[in-house]
Amino acid sequence: GVFWNKQKKTFQVLIWHHAKTLYVGISADAKEAAFMRDRAWRDLGKDRSKLNFDDTVPVPNEYLTSVANASKKVASQATPSSSLAIEPSGGGASGYIGVFWNKQIKTFQVQIWHHGKTLYVGIS
Repeated sequence: GVFWNKQKKTFQVLIWHHAKTLYVGISADAKEAAFMRDRAWRDLGKDRSKLNFDDTVPVPNEYLTSVANASKKVASQATPSSSLAIEPSGGGASGYIGVFWNKQIKTFQVQIWHHGKTLYVGIS
């Protein structure tokens, strides 16, 4: 989520994923932090009903760089053991919900979220 960091006086973006806290980034602007969080959330294939902004809301131009950086940070922190080594959107993401590029085996992988667990469906 997005949290206020008193010491740095910025909004900090963190996401809990596969028993690990992923650092997404920081921003002085709460709305920018929310867009950063949503990009990372999408990249990780998480439940879209928990987004701050739906897919019809474009990322404001002034936030594009920070949102792209957030996507790269999350991709770099996805561990091989999580099997979600995802390319950021526009760099290898499928564009479909639940379909992710797996760097290790160089193929698309399908996963779904069900009753609090990520379930592996298959590869193509």
